[in-house]
Amino acid sequence: MEMMELSAAAVAQGDVPGSVCVRHGRPAARHVDFVIKSRPVMRRPGALETNLLSMAARMGEYGRRLVVVRAKRWPLCDRCVRIRFAGLLLATVMFWGGLVSVATAVVWRVASDSSVPWLMVPFGGGLLLALASVGPFVWGSLPRLPEPPPLKTACRSL
Repeated sequence: MEMMELSAAAVAQGDVPGSVCVRHGRPAARHVDFVIKSRPVMRRPGALETNLLSMAARMGEYGRRLVVVRAKRWPLCDRCVRIRFAGLLLATVMFWGGLVSVATAVVWRVASDSSVPWLMVPFGGGLLLALASVGPFVWGSLPRLPEPPPLKTACRSL
């Protein structure tokens, strides 16, 4: 597989060469706009640098090194479009289904005057379902770039 580096300016203008999916190399079925975030390299803190002030300083350093580039007209093949749709749909159903389950358990408990131990099942299950919706959301988010990401060095150079 041939690696190609794109400058952050070219990506921001929508100058992605060709009309093929970056991940699979298949013809593009759809173009999307999204944001690419760089991964700044940070040094690991020492044992004595774990207080609140040094953590705040590291967060500030991370923010100064972080570069965000808006990618325009990024090509996705039909497979990436299907994966994206399925993942985001599953994440939405899991999150809202979990919240409805939790709300139903709470309302049922408040409406009944006595303790109902089995209501912990929909309450706990709903919480787990809502928290587990992160998995399909990540799976269905925008396509993974091949490792090493071709925009990593270009984003840092801005």
